[in-house]
Amino acid sequence: MWLSWLGSVSAKDEVKASFLSQRFSPQLAVAQKVWLAGVQLDGQGVPIVVPTGTPLDLPSYVVPKQVEADHDAAVAEAQLAYADVAASNSTKFVLLAVLIALVLFFASVATKFTGPKVQVLLSVVALLLLVVSAVRMVVLPQYVTSRPDPLPRVSSAPQGR
Repeated sequence: MWLSWLGSVSAKDEVKASFLSQRFSPQLAVAQKVWLAGVQLDGQGVPIVVPTGTPLDLPSYVVPKQVEADHDAAVAEAQLAYADVAASNSTKFVLLAVLIALVLFFASVATKFTGPKVQVLLSVVALLLLVVSAVRMVVLPQYVTSRPDPLPRVSSAPQGR
């Protein structure tokens, strides 16, 4: 609509320009007043000379839905970062379960061999894996509550541009 208004101003169609400017959204009307603040206007409120730039570029032009969308995008990014951390922790716990399964595997296979050297070797491998598993278990995050960390906070009041 603003481009149509600009075209009618350039074509010196004051009636159409006035008609279109009356239908601007409240946010665009405010930005339009700021944009035309230092410009000489005719009787219908149409500028004689169009200033440079547009009112859409001014900080006074704020689209409420854009502010809401920016806020929602920030919340989504915070939740995505939280999910990435949770997925990483999940992968670490799965690896720990695999290491413990290897401990059980090597310990059980050691009993099936008759040679004492093979039994000792497999038992030592199982013990080493058990130590590595225990260290990894202690290093991993331990959660006592149902939710490990609160979701990152993003201000609930959307801010203007």
